[in-house]
Amino acid sequence: MVNYKHIGLLSSAPSKTALAATLNRTFLHASTTSPFVPASVAECLVAFNLSANQQEDLYNAMKKFVKDVLYQHSDAAKTAEYVKSILSGASLDGKIINLLATLVPNLADMWRAAAIEGKVSPARLDPSNIAWRASLPSGSATGVSGASKVTLSLGVDDNGDNKIVTIELDKAGVDTFLDGLTKIKDQLSKV
Repeated sequence: MVNYKHIGLLSSAPSKTALAATLNRTFLHASTTSPFVPASVAECLVAFNLSANQQEDLYNAMKKFVKDVLYQHSDAAKTAEYVKSILSGASLDGKIINLLATLVPNLADMWRAAAIEGKVSPARLDPSNIAWRASLPSGSATGVSGASKVTLSLGVDDNGDNKIVTIELDKAGVDTFLDGLTKIKDQLSKV
């Protein structure tokens, strides 16, 4: 169980810059579930002169702290109040609480921007890279009936990775696809 009392170990930071760097590196690993200190955070924690167990406790407390602070408030003053409120019950030195209350709101703004920028987004259609072809069944020239197919190739940009998605549709599939696109077009024209 992570307890904010371990945040008090931040008071052993050699400087405010070292403390901010440690919190920033912790932010980069906040979504991981591993309780072990990543190498990039451990590099910062070396200057804190803590034991391996203390480093692990501090890292896990910082990770929870970063997650808790990140999405609570977008206003710096409210973030500062929130930091004070969640740390007040952990029996921490008032100096470290006040230091974090002044430091974290600025860091949280950068963390939110980085989280939004790094957000996974849906693939985007490349309208210049669409192709289709119809294929008749092989026996249609001889009078044997079969189902015609349409092969639709769509170029998509999937977070910087260009891919081609190929779909094969029969007549019913084409009708459903066109009906859906018509509904989308109608909805967009009303916006």
